Amino acid sequence: MDHFLLKDYKSLQPNDDTFIYHIRALLAQNNTTHALSLLPTDSQSIHIISLSALANYLHSRHPSHLDQLRHLSLQVDDDIVRIISGTAFACAGQLEQALEYLGASTNTENLEAYVLFPALILY
Repeated sequence: MDHFLLKDYKSLQPNDDTFIYHIRALLAQNNTTHALSLLPTDSQSIHIISLSALANYLHSRHPSHLDQLRHLSLQVDDDIVRIISGTAFACAGQLEQALEYLGASTNTENLEAYVLFPALILY
């Protein structure tokens, strides 16, 4: 059974996709404090590191967290990291960079990025 649907969030593990979506849902609801309390600080997962940077940016609006996402996006080629980076730069009002990280100028096959393109352009 899906722990997310059952609202059994405590049994979610940081490397589970469901955990990543749970954190992203909290951030979408502007519940950064709760998201930060659930994120492990010692993780080596690029997804957790990028989510932590996004959560910290949304919480403090400090540009150093955007720099962390920028460097991470250059180091790895990962769809989730690109989506998280694009989200952070869109929240910072840097729409051109957000579109770049989402792969707007490439033939990306990432469905989530395709969905975000028009939302950012209309934003």
